[in-house]
Amino acid sequence: MKKNFFLSVFIFTLGLLTFSACSSDDSAPVEFYLNPDNISLSYEAGATATFTITTTGKWTITNVPSFVSVSSLSGQGTATLTLQTTLKNMTAQVYSDIIVVSVEGAEAEKSITVVQEAGIAADCYAEPSNILIMSDGFAYNWKCGSNTRYYYDKIFTLADYNRLSEDEVIEIATEGGVSDRITPDLDNYQCWYHLGSNQQYIHVTVSYSVDGKSGEVVVTPITTKNESTQPEAVVESVAYAKDNDNNYYYAWDAKKNTYCNRYYTYVAASKDKFKTYTWIEEGAYAILAWAIREELKNNAEDHDTKINSMTNVREKFMAAKLNDGTSYYEANIYADNYFQVITWGTDDKDELSGLLGGGVIDLSDSSESNKKINFKRTEFVNESVAPKKIIVNRNDIELIRVH
Repeated sequence: MKKNFFLSVFIFTLGLLTFSACSSDDSAPVEFYLNPDNISLSYEAGATATFTITTTGKWTITNVPSFVSVSSLSGQGTATLTLQTTLKNMTAQVYSDIIVVSVEGAEAEKSITVVQEAGIAADCYAEPSNILIMSDGFAYNWKCGSNTRYYYDKIFTLADYNRLSEDEVIEIATEGGVSDRITPDLDNYQCWYHLGSNQQYIHVTVSYSVDGKSGEVVVTPITTKNESTQPEAVVESVAYAKDNDNNYYYAWDAKKNTYCNRYYTYVAASKDKFKTYTWIEEGAYAILAWAIREELKNNAEDHDTKINSMTNVREKFMAAKLNDGTSYYEANIYADNYFQVITWGTDDKDELSGLLGGGVIDLSDSSESNKKINFKRTEFVNESVAPKKIIVNRNDIELIRVH
């Protein structure tokens, strides 16, 4: 009986030890908490935010995205850490990623979603479109994003652009304030002129959205054409003349240079000064060349045109001529005070040149007997003259818009 008693006690004690081992909570997972688990930072570089890890265990942080840094990547126990943006977000895209936090002994990892706001408004931009480059300037219309409220543009020499920071470029481009704003609803055509031949320039547009937020900064490199190697038909003289039936006309001679295969001609006359006449006086050849090119796309044959919107301007577009020679255009001796003839040469591949030949005549103070005037090509403006621009509303030039 004694042996059985001691055996029973032993078995009972062993059972208690076994139960105790099985019911121990030494293997329970370590708990931890993150607060917050979703963080948003501004688009600026150096923007900060904090989050807290609450735990008794050892923690490690991994999968940190390149646009932020964390004040510490490992440690033990509860800690408050700082997130900081490393770069300025100058895109219309939100940067988003997940930071992973793991704790030794925890059942699973946890994550923090980190977002850096977009630096510019989405779909807010203005860029030159349908660009035409001359030897002394360039002309274009605009392609704009749907969220563009207004924009500025500026031309820089390549040397000036390279020595400026991005912030300085934006400051210079927008220094004109409200008076220099361009709005997409104006449907503008524009040119920069008084530029140097065969020179590199940088065209910059800075846009703003409907809520006033900055849009994209669009940078467009431009290299003007080399004036000395361009095809050109030079207008050597223009004179009033009268035929045997007493009909008055203008006559002029055009002579091609060695680079010119054929040439197109645009002429206009009026009793009042008209837009394209003023542009040539000013030296804004590029905007007139742009208008002529649109006429050419619309109709390559001889036709009456409407490059000027003034009703009393008589205009004609003349198809390309292959040879040198004399051309004629009707005249109104009693009404014409201003006359203009422009030629635009093409090379042997039928590429339009970067030069316009021709010029303008002011006959407003001339009597009939004095209207036989020798006429030479208007010289291009000296490179030392500061670049200028002209903006022409769609209502002022009736052209076919090319998409």
